[in-house]
Amino acid sequence: MLENSEIKVSIEKMLIGYDNNGLVFDKGDCVIRRITPIYMKKIEDIYSFYKKNCRNDFGFVETILNTSAQELIHKKYLITYPYEWTANMFKDALLFHLDLFLRLDDYGYILKDAIPTNILFNGTKPVFVDFLSIINQENLKDEKWLFDIDTKRIDPRINIIEKMLVPYFIIPFLTFADHKYEEARFMLKERTCNNIEGIDLHWNDILPPKNLLQKMKEKIFGRKDCNRCGAIKRLIESEKDFKVLCEKLLKCIEEIPVTPENSGYLSYYNSKGEDFSLSDRKAWLPKQKIVCEAIEKFKPKTVLDLGANTGWFSLMAAQMGAHVVAVEIDESCVDNLYLHSKERKLNITPLQLAFEDLEKSYFGARYDDEAYKNRDFGNNPLFEAPVNRLKCDMTLCLALVHHLVLGIGISVAEVMRILAQITMKVLVLEVVTLDDELIVAEKKSKDSSFFRNIEDFSENNYSIDVFIKEGRNYFQNFSVYSSHPDSRKIIVFEK
Repeated sequence: MLENSEIKVSIEKMLIGYDNNGLVFDKGDCVIRRITPIYMKKIEDIYSFYKKNCRNDFGFVETILNTSAQELIHKKYLITYPYEWTANMFKDALLFHLDLFLRLDDYGYILKDAIPTNILFNGTKPVFVDFLSIINQENLKDEKWLFDIDTKRIDPRINIIEKMLVPYFIIPFLTFADHKYEEARFMLKERTCNNIEGIDLHWNDILPPKNLLQKMKEKIFGRKDCNRCGAIKRLIESEKDFKVLCEKLLKCIEEIPVTPENSGYLSYYNSKGEDFSLSDRKAWLPKQKIVCEAIEKFKPKTVLDLGANTGWFSLMAAQMGAHVVAVEIDESCVDNLYLHSKERKLNITPLQLAFEDLEKSYFGARYDDEAYKNRDFGNNPLFEAPVNRLKCDMTLCLALVHHLVLGIGISVAEVMRILAQITMKVLVLEVVTLDDELIVAEKKSKDSSFFRNIEDFSENNYSIDVFIKEGRNYFQNFSVYSSHPDSRKIIVFEK
């Protein structure tokens, strides 16, 4: 539990957002939300409701109200963004949000927003962190933006569904369900949660245009579009009871699959004969033993597994007590790991991210509203770069750097610089050397499609010695271990 005595404040960094009733600051060990004086009375009411009814089972962030300082003190969770979540993580966040609508409705409260950035994940468990989004339903009349919608219905709660849940949540979700993962992530990064263009998503963005034959059938037989997008659209447009609408949406969304089709990488460890039991160390190869010994020696509280694949090493680290962030670019692998971790309630947060995106920040749209004048959206990113958010005690980078260097063409110096940024204490790095049989075969072939930049590298700019030389710019100590086969080495760097 979050207690006053546990709060240790150090640095203070503003977390940029569009809440006009408060400012959010990262204080290192906790998050502070400073409330505008005019809103304090409502916050006291909301906090009283929170303490009495929903501290444990609603999924709200653990919070303390400091009345004298006019601020809320929140437990700090790993900051992730919706465009990084796996497809089923996004689905679970949507179901969680709809469930919150129903739970709050029983007490006369509502969430005035319906956006995925109000949710973070504690392992695989969604947590609602935007405390100021909770309001008494009687105060919805003060949210003027809810009443500029062209609708015959009076209930502003349904306006929240139409104006917020549809463009921010449901349309990206249905895009995931259509297996258009890259498009869904683009929507979440630059069309909804960060509306740079100022143009909201609309049903027309995902509904197919009606052809002449379909229009004739509708006119003659009264038929309408029967796909899932059209069905959900008609449900939202026709249902007048907010609670019934939420219940029906929950049922519809639960039944829509978003799991990616299996990729070849799902069988990666199995094809290499390395799909070992985590409980039978005797069968492990040197690589598995070295990583395990490093975790036992340094006892990291947090572990970042870069290029996690199906997550064998993530599962090992979680089993040994670490909170694991598993980063993988393959949609099938990362979603499979999420479902596995969720089923077993493991402390693993899988994210779909490419190594090349670790330093990328995204800046928010600027508004002239008086409430945002001190937020400087031009210099402070709305979405902070992963290297600043995902720092862990230990980073595992196994069987990845040869793809980054020989495949993508990133220099060893650049790889080590980024790895050093995201590693707080220990880096466990596996290097596949140029004499590896697969790399040699690729170099001899006329079609170097797998390692397309292989001709640019030799022992002079890609070797164990080069990695050590670059690593010593950031790490004080290192140890080198032989792995399997002999063309693979593991370097353990210590800060």
